[in-house]
Amino acid sequence: DVRGYTVDCHWPQIGVTVELHGYRYHRTRQAFDSDLVRRRRSGHIAFGYGDVVDHPHRTAAEMRVLTAAAAQSA
Repeated sequence: DVRGYTVDCHWPQIGVTVELHGYRYHRTRQAFDSDLVRRRRSGHIAFGYGDVVDHPHRTAAEMRVLTAAAAQSA
């Protein structure tokens, strides 16, 4: 748990939290909207199924940039 929220991935040493969003758990409008509110409040970085499966290299490159920036400011 991070800031009272259950999260998918968390690197506490650099303060990065990543949420992985898939259709299975967000297929209703209410679930999707609730998750958006939770993400805004918690400051989590979010990636969808397509980011990970369809564009893994782009997503990995973005994660490298995000974690490097977070590590420098930690």
